[in-house]
Amino acid sequence: MSTNGVKKSRVSAENKLLHDLEDYVETTQPDFVLEGNGDIERISSVIGQSSNNNILYVGKTGVGKSADIYGIVQRKKATIEGTLQEGQSRLPLHMIDRRYLYLDTNTLFAQNDPDKIQKDLNSIFAELDKPGDHVLIIEDMNDWLRGIEDNQCQGMISSFMRELKKGAFQLIAMVRDEPGKSNLNTVLGCHSEMTELFTILEKKPAGKDAVLSIMRKSKDALENHHDGLHITDEANEELVKLTFQYPNLSTYMREQPARALRMRDQIASTYVSRMQARPLELSVLESEMKALNEKIEKGEALTDEKESLQTRIDAVTADWDERAQILGAAYMKKRKIEQSLQGFEGELSDKMEKLTESLRAEKDREPTESDIATNKTADIKELEKFIRVSRTELEQADEEAQRIKGEHNTTLTLDVKDIREFFSEMTGIPVKDLNADEATKVMDLDKRLKQKIYGQDDMVDTVAGAIRRANAGLKDPKRPIGSFVMLGSSGVGKTYTAECLAEDLYGDTDAMTVFDMSEFMERQNISRLIGSTPGLVGYGEGGALTNAVRRRPHQVILLDEVEKAHPDVFKILLQVLDKGRLSDELGTVDFRNTVVLMTTNLGQHLSFDSARTSKNSRDDIIDEVKRIFPQELINRVDDFMLFKALKPDHIEHIVQREIGSLNKTLAARHITVNVPADDVTRLVADKYREEEGARQVLRFLNNNMTDQVAEIVLRNAQSKDGGTITAHFDGERDEFALAFTPAVAGGAAPQEMPAATIRGGAPVGGGMSGVIASMPFRSAATFAPVFH
Repeated sequence: MSTNGVKKSRVSAENKLLHDLEDYVETTQPDFVLEGNGDIERISSVIGQSSNNNILYVGKTGVGKSADIYGIVQRKKATIEGTLQEGQSRLPLHMIDRRYLYLDTNTLFAQNDPDKIQKDLNSIFAELDKPGDHVLIIEDMNDWLRGIEDNQCQGMISSFMRELKKGAFQLIAMVRDEPGKSNLNTVLGCHSEMTELFTILEKKPAGKDAVLSIMRKSKDALENHHDGLHITDEANEELVKLTFQYPNLSTYMREQPARALRMRDQIASTYVSRMQARPLELSVLESEMKALNEKIEKGEALTDEKESLQTRIDAVTADWDERAQILGAAYMKKRKIEQSLQGFEGELSDKMEKLTESLRAEKDREPTESDIATNKTADIKELEKFIRVSRTELEQADEEAQRIKGEHNTTLTLDVKDIREFFSEMTGIPVKDLNADEATKVMDLDKRLKQKIYGQDDMVDTVAGAIRRANAGLKDPKRPIGSFVMLGSSGVGKTYTAECLAEDLYGDTDAMTVFDMSEFMERQNISRLIGSTPGLVGYGEGGALTNAVRRRPHQVILLDEVEKAHPDVFKILLQVLDKGRLSDELGTVDFRNTVVLMTTNLGQHLSFDSARTSKNSRDDIIDEVKRIFPQELINRVDDFMLFKALKPDHIEHIVQREIGSLNKTLAARHITVNVPADDVTRLVADKYREEEGARQVLRFLNNNMTDQVAEIVLRNAQSKDGGTITAHFDGERDEFALAFTPAVAGGAAPQEMPAATIRGGAPVGGGMSGVIASMPFRSAATFAPVFH
């Protein structure tokens, strides 16, 4: 070991492939913050060993492997200068005395010439063989091996091993731990002596507290980058919470802490860009104007208030336009100066080169700086003056532009609300779901579900109880939130229950992926769920099930008619229900934040047997299911939920619910559909069959009312007044009689149009003058899967 650790030894100027990390850290000041001393201590310990003292530093992209190496160099400088921060430990003496060099792999292999690469490699070894203790850094060992293979330089590996055995230098090689790829095994298998020369260190992702600390320490640099932006501490806490709460989103390219840091950078840039394009004050005033217009329409506010508010909006707009013009002029000035400066510098370079050549020929030697200064011509001096002035003007123009931006940005504060909104935009997770408190959300889950799902109270209590236990931490945290087999006949609401659960738990009915398991009856189709095997079409694209959860880890998974699937599918489900994970060729997917629902019609005939009690029916149906389902899968299911046959009063509630949903859709057109309660009762009594569930009644509504109500909506498309559609069910004729009553502007009594009867989809009796029509509750395609 050299004795002078304070002096910095530099890489030879002619060697372009090695870069001294001390120079890099000193000149570039990379923006990264280390948390704790444990990883640096582990690296130091291995480097100090007498054998196996080279390191394979293994970790996922973004965990901070490079940051640790740069941190060692920073810690070395701080240890020597006595500027260590509170909590940082000193670097061991044997680490201070070393020289840390980065190998530029891209430049090394850019030649595509094995002979040139070998020559460069020899120059690298010559540099590393100079006095001193050298530590070579290869930032990506996988890319290095790929470069060797692509350029047919297999001898390079043996050369490196030979030099390492000699002890000429030590090597820290970083290895990416990518899901589904054996990168470490590839590196270990590249030479027989890898295990003799290297020690493997694993760099794990940072924990929540460590990431939050890093976010706080790096906040100032990001705020300075955006010239005055303020990021609240609560915003940092919220983003850390969200990136840990939703760990498997396809949006992420890196692990923690880089995941949170990169997402904050994206959010901050998007926020500043929007606020610079549209001032926050203007957005607030325009929201106030919208609310005021609504009050004026209702007679709750005066038009004088509108004029005052509009004046304020005009003033803010004018001020912003003026500021944008000043900023634009500053940038135009800056660009012109830059162009002039570039021309001056180019001209000066040419003249100085000619002067140097002239002096070299005249003096028959390399001219000194004094020679050049003495022989500068008047035009060279004039050019140098222009350049000095231009640089001063450029600096002033840049300061003016930054000042204008800074004046605006100092009013910008990135807070929790903004973090949630932008995170929602980037990930597709509704803001409503991000804002909800999980504990509060699940406490009243059963009450909310019973407001939507009729006649299945026992089932709702079962699923709500299981989800509450999961959120309270009273069940295995490695398993999904809940897993249920949904039993019962068609049309009793199994699929609709899954939709309600997705909307309530995850904020969106789209937070559900449905698989028709009849498509997986054949063994060869099972690969579609978890991805193709190597060599087959589709390999490398992942599976339908794993990709669905990879894209959206918080959702309901509905496996419809699961009894029709091939028995091998149950082996896949065992992994999901037992360990909460499933792997494909792209990696391992986390199912712990999903609810897994499986529907089956097995034993449905038993639920209509009036001779059996409800408990006996359930037990008999479960016995029927056990003949198909493997016992190990049954043992891992949270519960079996038996959907009872619906009663007529339940169907009436369902019809009224659909009418309410329809009226929400028509609210913007000020049209209301009214089906009197007596007509709903007659409709249900006439059309409902217990074995068909709710589907037949809804199908009748859809088939008999859709086209005509669509017509009424279209004929009144230009009217802002709207009206009321009243529908009466005629059981004897098996049809609806509808009347449209348009609303009359100004509050006058409404004029009812003559009634008409619907037969075979066409209005009769009242003619077209009454614009008689029916309303599509839903399309036929939409009704079909609602009740399963």
